[in-house]
Amino acid sequence: MGKARRHISFRSGVLAVFALAISLRVISAIPFSALHPDEIWQYLEPAYKLIDGHAVVPWDQRAGLRSWLLPEVLAVPMYLGHFVSPHSEAHLFAVRLCMAALSLLIVWAAYRLGGAVSQTHALAAGFVTAVWSELVYMAPRALTDSVSASLFAGGAALLLTRNKRSDYFTGLLLGLTFVVRIQTAPAIAVLILFTLPEWKERWPRLLVGGLAALAIDSGANLLMGAPPLMWIVKNFTINFIDHKSASFGVSSPWAYPLDLLGRWSFLIVPLLFLAAWGARKYPSLLAAAIVHMAVHSLIPHKEWRFDFLFHVLILLLAGIGAGSLIERFSWRSALLVCLGFIGASVFVGLQPKLKSNYFRFHPMEAALFDAGAIAPSCAIAIYDLRQDIAGSYALENSDRPFYVYAHDDPARFDLRQSADAYGAIIASPPQIAELPRQFDEVKCFPYYDGRVDWCVLKRAGECKGTPPRQLEINNYLKTTGR
Repeated sequence: MGKARRHISFRSGVLAVFALAISLRVISAIPFSALHPDEIWQYLEPAYKLIDGHAVVPWDQRAGLRSWLLPEVLAVPMYLGHFVSPHSEAHLFAVRLCMAALSLLIVWAAYRLGGAVSQTHALAAGFVTAVWSELVYMAPRALTDSVSASLFAGGAALLLTRNKRSDYFTGLLLGLTFVVRIQTAPAIAVLILFTLPEWKERWPRLLVGGLAALAIDSGANLLMGAPPLMWIVKNFTINFIDHKSASFGVSSPWAYPLDLLGRWSFLIVPLLFLAAWGARKYPSLLAAAIVHMAVHSLIPHKEWRFDFLFHVLILLLAGIGAGSLIERFSWRSALLVCLGFIGASVFVGLQPKLKSNYFRFHPMEAALFDAGAIAPSCAIAIYDLRQDIAGSYALENSDRPFYVYAHDDPARFDLRQSADAYGAIIASPPQIAELPRQFDEVKCFPYYDGRVDWCVLKRAGECKGTPPRQLEINNYLKTTGR
């Protein structure tokens, strides 16, 4: 009877952990936000092109640096959302929900790896990865950084729990991790090297799964008329040999450890202590995390998202370490450990480094969607917005074309000469006084802190005339190399 009660209690705990993980990720997916412009123009925008035929195409897409695999995958939920509610933002919400569902692989991996030690470790590791604010925030992100971390965690869990029957699938997950984000290759290699004693038995099956992932990626690119795997060659050549990525900013080799300290503050000590404790069970995960950070520290251009896999693995190990802590001090300490991680998660979530991203790009999305609700004969003017790219058909959710009037354009076209061709103008508040008076319907979209960069000015009626062809957004991007 006691054993049956413990089994029911454990099962209830597992259900509670996953229910909590799902709830937090659904909440995180509700408002639109984007961590980085890449999420919009490298993944959402090409996915929208597959369902609608329109897209803003930035320089890296024109150069062939990106695989079509992720946009093709995103196009499936995007199409379903568009089919269910074609005149809303459902197509974007559907993508966020699917990415959030995929991120549950991290929670499952923590539960499985912990479960190979004990039920206590399974619940503790699952709980930590379910509630940690950074993981919850990244869950709905359509970025290779978050997608690859989820795939890596799932593959690592299968690999390290000695489930040899699933080696083909493990190889597939780790292979997909690589094709989604090639910079994870060193971490994948370290993880697999820890299975060296079993290499004759396991590596051939892992290799078959990895080759299947390469075949899937090759097929995805062939479908779009792109040579198989050539994007990897171009990405490496342009970013690492020609140093294109460095043109977006460079940081010192110590940037990632310092960023980690800035995000976790004093919590870095107990978290790394627990991770080291958890690494006694899974040293390969700690080795993979360290190698991942070390390799990325050697790359001049750095962003937090690039090192996201390190955060995932350290938190997963910290959860396993927390399980060992609970077992050492008895179950009475479980409540304190859970409350401690909830408090730590809230603290990290309220730090400026993460908090500032919660509604990032939301005003832009709201402005573009609002601007798209104009007459079919009209175009949209983007006026003097000092950003590399400001238009997006995926966010607008219509086929109204964008024309860019840039502050650094030497020709400096006068918008008033083509005003009748536009039904809406997107501008920031300081520029409103410069715009034609017939655009008298003004609506602005503030950030959470009250700042306003995005306003939409509309006029009633149909449109006539054609704006200057060279200002069409894709022509403008080609001309300026953006």
